[in-house]
Amino acid sequence: MLTGTIRARQVPPRLTDELERGVVDKVVFAPKKLKPRSRQEERNAADSPAKSKRPNDELAYFEIDRFTIVRQLQNLRRAMEKGAEDMEMVAAERVFVKSLSGALERRARQLHRAAKDLNSLLRSVARANIPR
Repeated sequence: MLTGTIRARQVPPRLTDELERGVVDKVVFAPKKLKPRSRQEERNAADSPAKSKRPNDELAYFEIDRFTIVRQLQNLRRAMEKGAEDMEMVAAERVFVKSLSGALERRARQLHRAAKDLNSLLRSVARANIPR
């Protein structure tokens, strides 16, 4: 009860019995002549697209992380700028003694500089690519 191109003499006796009983649907044999890969073919197989390209999930996670960091840096920069402006206004109004108003002005300038420093980091993160 063999079908297809499989001949009874090619199938070992045990498999022939299992084929007839319906335990095994089909017997597939590997080709007898397998030619070995050349070194170039092995290198090509090692550098296959599956290995050289990152999985889509990894790229998606990278994009999510990058977006999150960019947002955090933007929020931090805005908060620093707003805080510096508030400090400048209070210092300009001379609500406190002169020495304290001067200290507020200096700290406001420092906050503005720190916020500008975050701009370069923000641009670097926004332009970042997934590591290879």
